[in-house]
Amino acid sequence: MRQGIVVKSDYEDMLRGALFSRMKDWSDRFVAANQPILEKYQHRWVRDPLHQWSRRWEYPFVYSELMAHAEKAPVTRVVDAGSGFTFLPFLLKESIGKVDVVCVDQDAQLDAFYSQAACESGRPAFQQGSLAALDMAPSSVDVVYCVSVLEHTSNYDVILSEFWRVLKPGGRLVFTFD
Repeated sequence: MRQGIVVKSDYEDMLRGALFSRMKDWSDRFVAANQPILEKYQHRWVRDPLHQWSRRWEYPFVYSELMAHAEKAPVTRVVDAGSGFTFLPFLLKESIGKVDVVCVDQDAQLDAFYSQAACESGRPAFQQGSLAALDMAPSSVDVVYCVSVLEHTSNYDVILSEFWRVLKPGGRLVFTFD
């Protein structure tokens, strides 16, 4: 998928493509299986973020970038920076296989959502914390992804430095802005 600013034709092609169809099916199953949790969570954000205007592009983009990286190098630890509670880290656990997905968010109440989530592929770990001070060792993460979070912060340079600190040499940083 194109990096940078998306053009309308790419967006429309992606919506008709196999990747979006697979993600939509997966998200629909996740939403159905976790309905009671998502009814509580929707007071914080949305129940089904894949159908938000920007996430329709962002989630397939992030997913395709992570899968491309996983084809080139072993991926054993992934960080969802500013995770909220969505289907994407659960889908990644299923798609990559034996991977440790750590969802980091400042909202400590998200731990209850992650610990109760129903998912056959296993749950990602949740860690309450600041993106500017990740509780992780240097060079301990294969991939950091951050979907439309940085624009809600005021210290991009500190957060990006922290991402680089925890990434292994050759690791992948994927982020989006809506």
